[in-house]
Amino acid sequence: MDINTDQQQVRLGKLEKIRALGTEPYPYSFQRSHTVPEVFGQAEHLLKHQETITIAGRLMAVRGKGKASFGNIQAQHMRLQIYVRLDAVGENTFEMFKLCDIGDHLG
Repeated sequence: MDINTDQQQVRLGKLEKIRALGTEPYPYSFQRSHTVPEVFGQAEHLLKHQETITIAGRLMAVRGKGKASFGNIQAQHMRLQIYVRLDAVGENTFEMFKLCDIGDHLG
């Protein structure tokens, strides 16, 4: 079997799992609250006030096992490291993050 076909089947399987978790993988729009450069510029304020923010970018790296993972999101020529912890984001969101591949666009 062609390796591209195998890869396509894996990706299509992940796509169906994401949909089964109740998320539309290709939403019509996504509203971010901050750009990655804004997060860097406002980091002290955001940490002090423990504000919840939303960003969008491309997943450039993923590390981790078990109940926690790290990833790098790139947008506007900057990279931001994210920490995704099961008990902080919930089972569905954590499972969805584990289904993401390097190069995926996230928001």
